[in-house]
Amino acid sequence: MDYVIERDGTPDKIGVPIAFIELAWRRYTKHSKNKAQEISGAIMPIAEKYKEYAPFKGVILSGVFTDPSLKQLENQGFNILYIPFEKIVNVFQKYGVDIYFDENTSEQELSVIVDRFKNCTVLDKIAQELIDSNKKEICSFVGALELSIKKQIDYIFVLPLHGKEMRFNSLNSAISYITEYSNIPKDATIDRYVVGIFFNDGSQINCVFKDKLMAIDFLKRNSQYAN
Repeated sequence: MDYVIERDGTPDKIGVPIAFIELAWRRYTKHSKNKAQEISGAIMPIAEKYKEYAPFKGVILSGVFTDPSLKQLENQGFNILYIPFEKIVNVFQKYGVDIYFDENTSEQELSVIVDRFKNCTVLDKIAQELIDSNKKEICSFVGALELSIKKQIDYIFVLPLHGKEMRFNSLNSAISYITEYSNIPKDATIDRYVVGIFFNDGSQINCVFKDKLMAIDFLKRNSQYAN
């Protein structure tokens, strides 16, 4: 993991993880799908572990990534900042520095490119140009991150599920039971509590608890998001 943003963390204490951000570079399309899967495999299990905090999942990518690989990450809830290889090459070229290479570039030519980069005296200007030329994408990513970090609760729903398990030996019997079911039986008890928190950044947390104290504890742990 490249970056983890925590809330209430100290040098001696691990805080609550509220954002996971991975950085990646790929030059060729044949590697982009594998890298996307690698990123997903690294972040998704951790995000799932801390799902009760609805953490931000972000990737900052550069080089060459195919549309399907980007779509795959997007469908998994990742916020993406992507700067294509051509944009980087063009910015360097603007300052007279040629860094283009492909699969046919020899090791000797790559060494020349590396030396050209190391000896560049305008890297600060190039960095600023990269920021300026990708300002829209950067602002969108940073804005989503900021909104996630500062998110507040929009509303909460609590669904107490009452019931008593009924078992049937036939589909018709089950259908008849559902058809005739109208009121909660007198001997019904609380089976579980479904609790959902919806935030103003569009994220949400849904949890199921067998015990009301656990549900209350969950809500208290999210008090930092209250208005």
